[in-house]
Amino acid sequence: MTISNTQIIKCRRCEKENEVIVYRHVDVAMNPELREKVLDGTLNMFKCSECLSEEKFDLVFKYIDPVNKFALLYTSDEDDVKKLVKYETERAYEREYNESENFLKKPIGISDYDEFRNTILVNEKLDRESEKIMIDELSRKDDFEFYESVRDNKKLRRHSDMLFYIDRIIVRNQIEDKIQKRLREDLDNILKGVDPGKVLGSLLGNL
Repeated sequence: MTISNTQIIKCRRCEKENEVIVYRHVDVAMNPELREKVLDGTLNMFKCSECLSEEKFDLVFKYIDPVNKFALLYTSDEDDVKKLVKYETERAYEREYNESENFLKKPIGISDYDEFRNTILVNEKLDRESEKIMIDELSRKDDFEFYESVRDNKKLRRHSDMLFYIDRIIVRNQIEDKIQKRLREDLDNILKGVDPGKVLGSLLGNL
């Protein structure tokens, strides 16, 4: 759902008060025309009715694409990104369960606007079904190989639906518990005098 409200913004140049529509949530399935405004940077920008100067006000907002199943959160304050993601995640989990909205439980927070726009474009092109088949096969083959493959895969971890899917496999297969167990075994081997080079390589591979 797209959420907007009207605010009075005073022009910094001439101090004329302008009535402006401000967007906090953008649902591009409901309002596809807003996608272009986000991509070209004109969302939450106004032109003064008096002096015609343009100004973009830097607001926190949420971008939702229900068709491609991803939700992005933008704030220019890098320190607030994690707080914003935590808040929106908690709100999503409070809602009645709906499988089609799982992607809302893993919103992606971004503080750089160029990265924000690029993430939208990459996520729109992502073949989620093919990716899910690939990681399903990998998870059935080897838990550790699966974890290493998805741990630093920015393409997948920047997509809400894929991130939810990956985390569900990690929990289902108890992969983090298995990694912790292997780490403890490797540390035991160090204490038993096993070649430290081999143990160190194993430890780094599991982290």
